[in-house]
Amino acid sequence: MVTVRFKLTLGEVCSCYRRLQTRRWTGWALIIVGLVIAATGLLFSVAWPVVFGIAYALFSVIGVWVLKPLIMWRQTPQLRAEQSIIVSDAGIRTEYINASTTAEWSFWPRASLVRGNYVLWARRRTYVQIPRRAFSSTADEQRFLELLRAHADAPFAGSTSSA
Repeated sequence: MVTVRFKLTLGEVCSCYRRLQTRRWTGWALIIVGLVIAATGLLFSVAWPVVFGIAYALFSVIGVWVLKPLIMWRQTPQLRAEQSIIVSDAGIRTEYINASTTAEWSFWPRASLVRGNYVLWARRRTYVQIPRRAFSSTADEQRFLELLRAHADAPFAGSTSSA
């Protein structure tokens, strides 16, 4: 069993969220729609679709990669408060200021390493972020990695480098 306690910083939350968003198609789809609108305007030599399409793509970037993590930070007190995560062969227990849950490993099928944070993925795009700095010792981090390799799809098998 491994227990980690930590408080995330705004920088950690934003950095991890932005990196995760670059891997999702939805944010890119918004940008592509804007660029297609702009290209259509160029193709037909009409100015307003060009301006609208570029503005749409730009606002999509700002909304998804800049504003969304800031709004998430502001609206989710659990992100700003101390968190405890207890990882064992039985599953994962998360403890926040206003809630705690215990879930079996089947609820957390995958794990990844993103910008110095271990990310445990729940089924529906929900995730828990654990900064590497939260481990009190290298032995705790190694035990955590062993549990991930035994119970989750963890592509960093043996690796502890940042993605």
